[in-house]
Amino acid sequence: MLNHLDVSFNQIVFNYTFEDLSDSTNLTYLDASYNDMSQIASFNKITSLEILNIDGNNIAVISSLEDLVNLTLFSSKGQAIQNIEVIEKWIKIEEIMLEGKYLGSIIPLFNVPTLISVDINEIDLNYENVIYIAELYSKGINVTSGLNIDNNGLPLLISKFDTIYAYAGDSNTLTDLGIVAYDFEDGSLENTLNSNIGDTSSLSVGEYTLDINVTDADGNTSEKSIPLVVRERIDMSNL
Repeated sequence: MLNHLDVSFNQIVFNYTFEDLSDSTNLTYLDASYNDMSQIASFNKITSLEILNIDGNNIAVISSLEDLVNLTLFSSKGQAIQNIEVIEKWIKIEEIMLEGKYLGSIIPLFNVPTLISVDINEIDLNYENVIYIAELYSKGINVTSGLNIDNNGLPLLISKFDTIYAYAGDSNTLTDLGIVAYDFEDGSLENTLNSNIGDTSSLSVGEYTLDINVTDADGNTSEKSIPLVVRERIDMSNL
């Protein structure tokens, strides 16, 4: 009785066994990584699957896998998957590994009560995603995202960019510049952000240092200094 199959890095073996796999009722483990696949709809027939690895293929859509309700681990690193709503159907899923930089929304992760661990490394650390990641962490979920959540009780103070760029004359809030402040108890601290530069519109072209700090309700303060480069806007209409 076949219940474990590794056909990674082997297109010949994979193509030879594919039809049998689609009708399997016993298979619990399938590693089909690095097989240059673009379609996996037939996998939905393998409802006994508990572990599925499709890393390194050309998969963009996983919505057809709605019947894989026995999955406990799903890995799809290197895939340009944007919509992950199907994971809400996987009532036993505990570990999910995705290519974060392509994800459109991670909200479906909140609707998976069995989730223990999620890898969404390289996800865009915009304001919305940082808040979501922090909330997932606060629920006890182990989140790999490139964001350092363990901040020793201090509020999170995060810059989306290592160096911030702005155009001379433009007025930007700290949030506009990619700064996120969040506290697990207080929530968003966007309105309590302080910096040494009040309004970027007054800055001339040049290089600066943006010093930022934020304090939570308990008096804990986080600080960060980030290079700020102000550039001249080019009038493209004259070119």
